[in-house]
Amino acid sequence: MLFFAFALGLWVEHAYAPSRAAAWRRAWRARAAWWWQQNPGSRTMAWAWWSLAVVLPGLISVWLASIHGLLTFVWLGLCVVACVGWQTANEALHQQREAWASRQDAAADQLWLDAAAPMHALSLGPVTALVLGWALGLGPGLMVAYRLAGSLAAQSVSQPGSALAEVAGQAWRVLDYLPSRVTVLLWGAMGHFGGAVSGWQVMRDHLAHDNTPALAAALSGALQAPTGADAQHDPLAHAAQLMQAESLLARSMVCWLALLALVTLLG
Repeated sequence: MLFFAFALGLWVEHAYAPSRAAAWRRAWRARAAWWWQQNPGSRTMAWAWWSLAVVLPGLISVWLASIHGLLTFVWLGLCVVACVGWQTANEALHQQREAWASRQDAAADQLWLDAAAPMHALSLGPVTALVLGWALGLGPGLMVAYRLAGSLAAQSVSQPGSALAEVAGQAWRVLDYLPSRVTVLLWGAMGHFGGAVSGWQVMRDHLAHDNTPALAAALSGALQAPTGADAQHDPLAHAAQLMQAESLLARSMVCWLALLALVTLLG
């Protein structure tokens, strides 16, 4: 059931990517905005608010998925559409490709930071969380919590100094520990393995809440693209590299489909 619901949800999202103007997207953003307006007096209260924003929806999704039959199948597919943004990440890469085509003086390293974030946070990370959650008997619960936690962690950059921002960053570091490493392995398997792993190891910071710099280095290493002083500041070269990133994302998602199909057949 996991493979078929995942494949159906992925196809729906890829063919009809949810618009930012959709009602549930607006409700999601309004809920996040309300959450950031809270001012807990202690870290304990901040963790309580974080649990309400992330853990509670995950538990609700686990409960709905526990009802066997067609409801489980449909609910899992809906969760995939809401949380796994393959087409959304592709659109982000496409928009970046158009923007980078006219940027003459931008650093090439920023290119990979802009590309790695949506590829992992919107697409590959949630898939890893879904598979791990299903293996642990949580259904789509871990994926829902992962996606909500990632959204709050991304918004915490604009909320410096608050207890909520600190909690969101720490929680994201824990939840993203394994998915970020699985993403690097996928990029290595679908690209250049040594380059992806070495890039991750060089840039990884054990104390940082954000793995994006290490993921960016792993992405450029997987595509064997020059970085630092060796990188070209050429808009055409940047556009070509982003096209390679789109191809790597597609190969990584197909790899997940193939692995889940194999597990389904063996089961």
